[in-house]
Amino acid sequence: MARTSLWWVLLIIILSIAGCTVPPRPEPRPVPIQRPLVDGRCPRDGIEPMRPIDEGDPYLGSLPPEGFRPDTVVRCTVSPGRHQNGYELIDVTESSAAVTPELLTALALPDEVPERADFGCPENLEPTLHLLLVDATGRGYRPRIPVTPCHRPLAEVRRAIEALPWRVTAKFTIKQRS
Repeated sequence: MARTSLWWVLLIIILSIAGCTVPPRPEPRPVPIQRPLVDGRCPRDGIEPMRPIDEGDPYLGSLPPEGFRPDTVVRCTVSPGRHQNGYELIDVTESSAAVTPELLTALALPDEVPERADFGCPENLEPTLHLLLVDATGRGYRPRIPVTPCHRPLAEVRRAIEALPWRVTAKFTIKQRS
C-alpha cells in the first residue's frame, strides 16, 4: 500500500513540475524577401512555380518591388493529378478578379500567434491557396499570406478571397513525367 502511495506522490510531483514549466514559444515565420516578378498567369509548363517557396510554409510568398501596384489577383486552382502512360496529368483552373482594398488589408495582417505552445492542429486537408497579385503590365508576385498557428490562411483572408467576383480566365492540363 505504501508503495502505491509513493507512486501517486511521485506522479503528482512530476505533473505539477511539468505543468509549471513555460512552454517554448513557436518560431516566427521567416521574413519574406523581394523576389523577381513573374508572369501574372498560372504556370502552363509545370507546377513547380506553384509549389511553396519554402516547403514547410506554402504561404510564405514574397514582397513586391518598391512601387508595385497590383490591379488584379489571379488564383490558380490545381486538381489532384491523375496518371496516364507514365505521365501525371494535372488540371489547372485560372481565375481572376480585381484587387480590392479589403484583400490588400487582409494580406497585410500579421500571423496569429498561439496562446499556448502546447496546442494541437487537426490534419489539414484543404487545398493550398495559389494567388498572384498582378499589375497592369501583366507581371506579378506570390504574396505572403498571413496564417493561423496551424499554418492555414486567416479567416479575414479567406473572407476577402471568397467575396471577390472571380471569373474563370483559363482551364488547361499540365502533363509531367511521373
